[in-house]
Amino acid sequence: MSDSQDHWRFTGENPPPELLVRYPNWDYALDEEDVEGQDETTLKPEEQQEVIGEFTAFTGGLATLADGRELTALLEVISGEVWGFEIYDPDGIWRLTYEPDTNRWQPYVESWLPIEQRCHSVSLANERLFPLRVRSTLPRHDSQEAWEVTINRAGT
Repeated sequence: MSDSQDHWRFTGENPPPELLVRYPNWDYALDEEDVEGQDETTLKPEEQQEVIGEFTAFTGGLATLADGRELTALLEVISGEVWGFEIYDPDGIWRLTYEPDTNRWQPYVESWLPIEQRCHSVSLANERLFPLRVRSTLPRHDSQEAWEVTINRAGT
């Protein structure tokens, strides 16, 4: 099997953490919706992998937890800004999203799904996790600096 960028497609799921090392930037494969087994959720590696581009949908990163562990992260990029990210934790993938109305980060809870289908949920009060530092692998195209945030137990 070829390990080219053209090979990798993920429908209804995110790419595995080991693939984010080779291909940090991902985009929706909207031009491939007619391919059997693919739909509007299908992700593919973005063509450019040097910077977080203007139209990058997801990019890889690294999360440093309060207890010192470092875990792979997948950052969701909308209009050039990070609005959420998933942490690939061996205990279960979990997600934080940014809430602009409160100017805080919040644990993401998939309340519409049955409990057994939801992603792992975390508490901001968890001293093993927070404060949490998340940094993109690649620099942003506009600043040439990595995106970075530190989130404390208040979500700020």
